[in-house]
Amino acid sequence: MEKFIGSIDDGLSPELVAELKARDAETKKRQWARFEEKLDAPNKKEIVEAFKELHAIYDVGLIKWMANLYDPDICVCNELYGKSECEHHPLCGTAGFHYTHSARDNVGFLPVVEAMNSIFDFVESCGLTDEEHVNEWFGKEHSEKMMAFVENLQDKDGFFYHPQWGKNIGIGRRCRDYDRALILLKRYGRRPKYPTMSDGGEGGDILIPDNMKTLEAFKEYLSTLDLDHRSYNVGSVLSEQISTLKTRGPEYIEALAEFFDSHQREDNGIWHEKCDYYGSNGLMKIACAYTKMHKPVPNPEKAMKAAIAAIMSPEEPDTIVTVWNPWVSVKRLLLNIDEHYSPELSRKLRCELYRLAPEAIRITRDKTLKFKKPDGSFSYLQAYSTWTMQGAPCAIPRTVEGDMDAGVLGTNSMVWVISDVLGVPEKDGVPLFGEYESAVFKAIMDNRKPVRKFAENI
Repeated sequence: MEKFIGSIDDGLSPELVAELKARDAETKKRQWARFEEKLDAPNKKEIVEAFKELHAIYDVGLIKWMANLYDPDICVCNELYGKSECEHHPLCGTAGFHYTHSARDNVGFLPVVEAMNSIFDFVESCGLTDEEHVNEWFGKEHSEKMMAFVENLQDKDGFFYHPQWGKNIGIGRRCRDYDRALILLKRYGRRPKYPTMSDGGEGGDILIPDNMKTLEAFKEYLSTLDLDHRSYNVGSVLSEQISTLKTRGPEYIEALAEFFDSHQREDNGIWHEKCDYYGSNGLMKIACAYTKMHKPVPNPEKAMKAAIAAIMSPEEPDTIVTVWNPWVSVKRLLLNIDEHYSPELSRKLRCELYRLAPEAIRITRDKTLKFKKPDGSFSYLQAYSTWTMQGAPCAIPRTVEGDMDAGVLGTNSMVWVISDVLGVPEKDGVPLFGEYESAVFKAIMDNRKPVRKFAENI
């Protein structure tokens, strides 16, 4: 078994690179002109200039870093256990994307469903391809092996478990992997191997989490959660459970909405005593929950004021999500107001957002740059990647490197959520990348050798 870790370059010829970059430059001119035309703001030129400054911090290094997360021929026996001979685990011979380079290069880690789902979302919306052609863009062989990876994670209880974590994971992690796995399979028109809660089943081996077995059990579970002091953590765990809760019945959603309603603070419209980053992070998770439930957020104007304050805040951001989350809160609140409140309130808030937009975008740019790494990737923490996801290990601790959370949230997702807030939909927006970066990603992905690592890498 030949050892191979590390990254490779794209190998594109200088002539091809020059040709692709020239075409991309012309495309970008048209895209920015269309964006400015669709932007319905009196200060549109100032907004466009600020937005271009944000776009400029992203480069092809991000694409090279991301494509090098690909593991084209997984060997669980080697990558998870450091063995030199394959013993033909069901996942051996499949393919997937790691969460970080340190996970890719060290024994004890395997690709993860969340990273793979993020990659699909990224490539279809950042200019590498589009939603209609993303499966074809990856190619038949890569697609078959990636879907085989997802399918073989499923247990007879209906959920999807990674061998490196097993079943000893929290409800939030369990539900995230469940949701992402089903989304990936649906992309290719595939069904899970075993029945799931989403099929409406309860019999046989299907696992119903203890907190969802009865409505009374769910209400008792809610009563144990400290939403008043841990709004981000609690909001995150509950938001991730909503698609699963919907399979249990509408009464579960009503109970959750009542729980959120009863804990919102009337003085600031959020679920935390201070309008700081933590409070804003909690607002984002809970606003997303209201969107999923199709319920009105109480005191939306106060909540919006708190979200805008976080965007404009001079407070030092400790994680990339403290930069991204307030923009998501604004987007979710605008959608919620459009669905449940008056058009007058919506217009009033949008006018204020346009007024602040140039400064807000530049503040966002400066904060985001604090998380950029020399190779073009972005990290969850300013100095390091995160090394756990909802408590599950996903990287070597305190490694100076990018990670998939920041690689998506701090880049493509950042520019699209701002575009949405400005009222310009994705079809009229400006993707971060183009033909050149698409060719780079594909060349690296197609030429990566199977990852083979041994215990001394740790």
